[in-house]
Amino acid sequence: MNPRRPTPPGPQPGPFDQARAPPLSSYLSLYWDFKLLNRVHRVIFLLVFSLMYKFISQNEYLVLHPRPVYLIVSRSSNGRLNVMAASWVTPVSDEPFLVAISVWKGSLTYQYIKETREFTVNIPSERHVNVVFKAGSMSGRDIDKLTILGLKTTPSRAINTPGLEDMLGFLECKVTKEVDLNESTLFIAEVQAIHVREDLYTKYGWDLSKTRILLHHSGRGFTTTSRLILAER
Repeated sequence: MNPRRPTPPGPQPGPFDQARAPPLSSYLSLYWDFKLLNRVHRVIFLLVFSLMYKFISQNEYLVLHPRPVYLIVSRSSNGRLNVMAASWVTPVSDEPFLVAISVWKGSLTYQYIKETREFTVNIPSERHVNVVFKAGSMSGRDIDKLTILGLKTTPSRAINTPGLEDMLGFLECKVTKEVDLNESTLFIAEVQAIHVREDLYTKYGWDLSKTRILLHHSGRGFTTTSRLILAER
Protein backbone atom coordinates (compact mmCIF):
# COMPACT_ATOMS: atom_id res chain seq x y z
CA MET A 1 0.00 0.00 0.00
CA ASN A 2 1.47 3.30 -1.21
CA PRO A 3 1.90 6.11 1.25
CA ARG A 4 -0.52 9.14 0.89
CA ARG A 5 0.90 12.14 -0.92
CA PRO A 6 1.54 14.93 1.62
CA THR A 7 -0.45 18.12 1.36
CA PRO A 8 1.70 21.00 0.10
CA PRO A 9 2.20 23.85 2.51
CA GLY A 10 0.33 27.15 2.07
CA PRO A 11 -3.30 28.08 1.58
CA GLN A 12 -5.59 25.76 -0.31
CA PRO A 13 -6.86 26.94 -3.71
CA GLY A 14 -10.47 28.24 -3.77
CA PRO A 15 -13.08 27.70 -6.43
CA PHE A 16 -12.19 30.93 -8.27
CA ASP A 17 -8.57 29.92 -8.36
CA GLN A 18 -9.59 26.74 -10.16
CA ALA A 19 -12.00 28.43 -12.67
CA ARG A 20 -11.04 28.44 -16.31
CA ALA A 21 -12.42 30.31 -19.31
CA PRO A 22 -15.06 28.24 -21.14
CA PRO A 23 -13.90 26.71 -24.36
CA LEU A 24 -14.58 28.40 -27.72
CA SER A 25 -17.14 25.71 -28.56
CA SER A 26 -19.38 27.03 -25.76
CA TYR A 27 -19.43 30.52 -27.32
CA LEU A 28 -20.18 29.05 -30.72
CA SER A 29 -23.03 27.05 -29.24
CA LEU A 30 -24.53 30.18 -27.66
CA TYR A 31 -24.14 32.05 -30.94
CA TRP A 32 -25.95 29.41 -32.95
CA ASP A 33 -28.67 29.15 -30.31
CA PHE A 34 -29.20 32.91 -30.63
CA LYS A 35 -29.29 32.67 -34.43
CA LEU A 36 -31.80 29.86 -34.24
CA LEU A 37 -33.96 31.88 -31.83
CA ASN A 38 -33.92 34.84 -34.21
CA ARG A 39 -34.88 32.57 -37.06
CA VAL A 40 -37.77 31.14 -35.04
CA HIS A 41 -38.90 34.68 -34.21
CA ARG A 42 -38.79 35.62 -37.88
CA VAL A 43 -40.83 32.58 -38.83
CA ILE A 44 -43.40 33.34 -36.14
CA PHE A 45 -43.57 36.98 -37.29
CA LEU A 46 -44.11 35.95 -40.91
CA LEU A 47 -46.80 33.48 -39.90
CA VAL A 48 -48.65 36.11 -37.87
CA PHE A 49 -48.19 38.69 -40.62
CA SER A 50 -49.51 36.27 -43.22
CA LEU A 51 -52.68 35.86 -41.16
CA MET A 52 -53.21 39.64 -41.27
CA TYR A 53 -52.25 40.45 -44.87
CA LYS A 54 -51.36 38.81 -48.13
CA PHE A 55 -49.12 40.13 -50.87
CA ILE A 56 -50.75 41.07 -54.18
CA SER A 57 -49.46 42.59 -57.40
CA GLN A 58 -48.19 46.16 -57.13
CA ASN A 59 -50.38 46.94 -60.16
CA GLU A 60 -53.64 45.87 -58.50
CA TYR A 61 -55.39 49.25 -58.70
CA LEU A 62 -58.71 47.79 -57.53
CA VAL A 63 -57.33 47.95 -54.00
CA LEU A 64 -58.48 51.60 -54.08
CA HIS A 65 -62.01 50.69 -55.21
CA PRO A 66 -64.94 51.11 -54.85
CA ARG A 67 -64.82 54.70 -56.04
CA PRO A 68 -67.50 57.19 -57.06
CA VAL A 69 -68.24 56.88 -60.76
CA TYR A 70 -69.17 59.76 -63.06
CA LEU A 71 -70.36 60.36 -66.60
CA ILE A 72 -67.94 62.60 -68.48
CA VAL A 73 -69.41 64.56 -71.38
CA SER A 74 -66.90 65.93 -73.90
CA ARG A 75 -67.36 67.94 -77.10
CA SER A 76 -65.32 67.97 -80.30
CA SER A 77 -64.24 71.13 -82.11
CA ASN A 78 -67.16 70.68 -84.54
CA GLY A 79 -69.72 70.22 -81.75
CA ARG A 80 -70.10 66.42 -81.64
CA LEU A 81 -70.72 65.06 -78.14
CA ASN A 82 -69.52 61.92 -76.42
CA VAL A 83 -70.08 60.43 -72.97
CA MET A 84 -67.76 58.18 -70.97
CA ALA A 85 -67.96 56.55 -67.54
CA ALA A 86 -65.00 57.34 -65.28
CA SER A 87 -64.14 56.64 -61.66
CA TRP A 88 -60.60 58.02 -61.70
CA VAL A 89 -61.82 61.54 -60.98
CA THR A 90 -60.79 63.49 -57.89
CA PRO A 91 -60.62 67.00 -56.43
CA VAL A 92 -57.04 68.24 -56.12
CA SER A 93 -57.48 71.84 -54.91
CA ASP A 94 -60.21 73.95 -53.34
CA GLU A 95 -59.02 77.52 -54.04
CA PRO A 96 -59.56 77.49 -56.92
CA PHE A 97 -61.61 74.31 -57.12
CA LEU A 98 -59.59 71.98 -59.37
CA VAL A 99 -60.47 68.43 -60.39
CA ALA A 100 -58.26 65.86 -62.05
CA ILE A 101 -59.38 63.11 -64.41
CA SER A 102 -57.25 60.32 -65.86
CA VAL A 103 -58.19 59.54 -69.48
CA TRP A 104 -56.76 56.85 -71.74
CA LYS A 105 -55.05 58.38 -74.78
CA GLY A 106 -56.76 55.99 -77.16
CA SER A 107 -60.27 57.11 -76.19
CA LEU A 108 -62.59 59.47 -78.03
CA THR A 109 -63.00 61.45 -74.81
CA TYR A 110 -59.25 62.13 -74.81
CA GLN A 111 -59.42 63.37 -78.40
CA TYR A 112 -62.36 65.70 -77.71
CA ILE A 113 -60.90 67.14 -74.50
CA LYS A 114 -57.64 67.82 -76.33
CA GLU A 115 -59.60 69.69 -79.00
CA THR A 116 -61.83 71.89 -76.83
CA ARG A 117 -60.10 71.84 -73.41
CA GLU A 118 -63.37 71.40 -71.52
CA PHE A 119 -65.79 68.75 -70.21
CA THR A 120 -68.57 68.20 -67.69
CA VAL A 121 -68.53 65.79 -64.75
CA ASN A 122 -72.04 64.41 -64.26
CA ILE A 123 -72.97 62.70 -60.99
CA PRO A 124 -75.27 59.67 -61.40
CA SER A 125 -77.26 57.90 -58.71
CA GLU A 126 -77.87 54.18 -58.24
CA ARG A 127 -80.75 54.45 -60.74
CA HIS A 128 -78.22 54.99 -63.52
CA VAL A 129 -76.16 51.85 -62.94
CA ASN A 130 -77.01 50.26 -66.32
CA VAL A 131 -76.42 53.50 -68.22
CA VAL A 132 -73.07 53.99 -66.50
CA PHE A 133 -71.93 50.45 -67.24
CA LYS A 134 -72.89 50.71 -70.91
CA ALA A 135 -71.29 54.15 -71.23
CA GLY A 136 -68.03 52.60 -70.06
CA SER A 137 -68.32 49.50 -72.25
CA MET A 138 -68.69 50.95 -75.76
CA SER A 139 -66.84 53.42 -77.96
CA GLY A 140 -68.50 56.51 -79.39
CA ARG A 141 -66.35 56.64 -82.52
CA ASP A 142 -68.96 54.98 -84.74
CA ILE A 143 -72.14 55.51 -82.71
CA ASP A 144 -73.99 58.28 -80.91
CA LYS A 145 -73.71 57.04 -77.33
CA LEU A 146 -75.98 59.69 -75.87
CA THR A 147 -78.82 58.73 -78.21
CA ILE A 148 -78.33 55.00 -77.70
CA LEU A 149 -78.27 55.42 -73.91
CA GLY A 150 -81.27 57.74 -73.92
CA LEU A 151 -79.34 60.62 -72.34
CA LYS A 152 -80.52 64.20 -72.77
CA THR A 153 -78.36 67.26 -72.33
CA THR A 154 -78.86 70.52 -70.47
CA PRO A 155 -76.93 73.75 -71.24
CA SER A 156 -73.92 74.81 -69.23
CA ARG A 157 -73.45 78.38 -68.04
CA ALA A 158 -69.72 78.96 -68.52
CA ILE A 159 -68.60 76.46 -71.17
CA ASN A 160 -69.98 75.08 -74.43
CA THR A 161 -70.05 71.42 -73.38
CA PRO A 162 -73.44 70.58 -71.83
CA GLY A 163 -74.34 68.58 -68.76
CA LEU A 164 -76.80 65.71 -68.58
CA GLU A 165 -80.40 65.83 -67.42
CA ASP A 166 -81.70 63.59 -64.63
CA MET A 167 -78.39 63.47 -62.77
CA LEU A 168 -77.76 64.46 -59.16
CA GLY A 169 -75.76 67.35 -60.54
CA PHE A 170 -72.85 68.26 -62.80
CA LEU A 171 -69.66 70.33 -62.86
CA GLU A 172 -68.46 72.53 -65.73
CA CYS A 173 -64.69 72.18 -66.15
CA LYS A 174 -61.98 73.91 -68.18
CA VAL A 175 -58.59 72.24 -68.56
CA THR A 176 -55.67 74.23 -67.13
CA LYS A 177 -52.91 71.63 -67.14
CA GLU A 178 -52.02 68.18 -68.46
CA VAL A 179 -49.76 65.54 -66.95
CA ASP A 180 -48.50 62.73 -69.19
CA LEU A 181 -48.94 59.31 -67.53
CA ASN A 182 -47.67 56.90 -70.19
CA GLU A 183 -50.83 55.37 -71.67
CA SER A 184 -53.06 58.01 -70.05
CA THR A 185 -53.18 61.76 -69.50
CA LEU A 186 -54.19 63.44 -66.28
CA PHE A 187 -56.29 66.47 -67.17
CA ILE A 188 -56.40 69.06 -64.38
CA ALA A 189 -59.34 71.39 -64.81
CA GLU A 190 -60.78 74.38 -62.98
CA VAL A 191 -64.44 74.13 -62.10
CA GLN A 192 -66.37 76.98 -63.72
CA ALA A 193 -69.86 76.23 -62.38
CA ILE A 194 -71.66 73.58 -60.32
CA HIS A 195 -75.28 72.43 -60.68
CA VAL A 196 -76.97 70.25 -58.04
CA ARG A 197 -80.43 68.96 -57.25
CA GLU A 198 -81.74 71.46 -54.70
CA ASP A 199 -83.76 68.83 -52.83
CA LEU A 200 -80.77 66.52 -52.42
CA TYR A 201 -77.91 68.84 -51.53
CA THR A 202 -77.32 70.62 -48.21
CA LYS A 203 -74.58 72.86 -46.83
CA TYR A 204 -72.90 69.67 -45.58
CA GLY A 205 -73.00 67.94 -48.96
CA TRP A 206 -75.29 65.27 -50.37
CA ASP A 207 -78.25 64.27 -48.22
CA LEU A 208 -77.59 60.54 -47.97
CA SER A 209 -80.97 59.95 -46.35
CA LYS A 210 -82.56 60.88 -49.69
CA THR A 211 -80.12 59.66 -52.30
CA ARG A 212 -77.21 57.30 -52.80
CA ILE A 213 -74.01 58.00 -54.71
CA LEU A 214 -73.07 55.30 -57.22
CA LEU A 215 -69.63 53.70 -56.78
CA HIS A 216 -67.79 51.34 -59.12
CA HIS A 217 -66.31 48.19 -57.59
CA SER A 218 -65.01 46.19 -60.56
CA GLY A 219 -66.31 45.01 -63.92
CA ARG A 220 -70.12 44.94 -63.78
CA GLY A 221 -70.02 45.36 -60.01
CA PHE A 222 -71.24 48.57 -58.40
CA THR A 223 -72.21 49.64 -54.92
CA THR A 224 -73.57 52.75 -53.23
CA THR A 225 -73.11 54.92 -50.20
CA SER A 226 -75.29 53.39 -47.49
CA ARG A 227 -75.43 55.70 -44.49
CA LEU A 228 -73.75 58.68 -42.90
CA ILE A 229 -71.47 57.85 -39.95
CA LEU A 230 -70.53 60.70 -37.61
CA ALA A 231 -67.26 60.57 -35.69
CA GLU A 232 -67.11 61.56 -32.05
CA ARG A 233 -66.26 65.17 -31.23
